[in-house]
Amino acid sequence: MILQIPSELEQQLQNYSRIHGKTEQQMLKDILRQVLPEVTSMKKRTWVGMASSGRTDLSERVDELLFAEKLGSLK
Repeated sequence: MILQIPSELEQQLQNYSRIHGKTEQQMLKDILRQVLPEVTSMKKRTWVGMASSGRTDLSERVDELLFAEKLGSLK
């Protein structure tokens, strides 16, 4: 794979690699290993909260149901 990056990022990568005593290739691998699992787990979290309530009219009754819920919490 060939990766082209802007010169300012290349300079930052060179400096960062030198500070950590690694080659630029090693540093890029480390960075990708840290970031890619986070991206994967973020995709999984996108679906949190989606479930089937069994009701088919929620979008039509949303105002009614939210108002009833608010009244219930005031008691």
